[in-house]
Amino acid sequence: MANFALIDTKGRVLQTTFVPNEHESDGNAYLNSMGLSGTWIKTSFNTRSGVHYNHYPVLSAGVLVHYFAVPDGGTPFRKNYAAPGFFYDATRDAFIAAKPPYASWLLNETSGMWIPPVDYPMDGGFYTWNESTVSWTYVMPMSAYAASMGM
Repeated sequence: MANFALIDTKGRVLQTTFVPNEHESDGNAYLNSMGLSGTWIKTSFNTRSGVHYNHYPVLSAGVLVHYFAVPDGGTPFRKNYAAPGFFYDATRDAFIAAKPPYASWLLNETSGMWIPPVDYPMDGGFYTWNESTVSWTYVMPMSAYAASMGM
């Protein structure tokens, strides 16, 4: 069993799907035989930010609520799980999110993620990125932001 991403001619991920075959060439052929033509690239649900995870079910009253992801030391596959809007970079053999609209952010080659030149403040506040000052701008306390989102 494996996950595959459909990419366009520019490498943009259009959709992902699950197939019953692990091998990339067989999975691609299988999807094309099902009428899903195009270029399909294998992706790993267990890989995010260049780290391989194992997923453990979290149950409430016997009902699956979500999965808890734990880094397991496994080999990450193509940096990130492909998602619509990501790009497949054939040179890096990696799925990478679309670049944020900030010239100052750089691609971290290990994680395959775009990172700001200044770390996000960890003081309990909610911030937005300000490209003109190349810094984080305080908006409100995180608790107020969560309340405004109905959390």
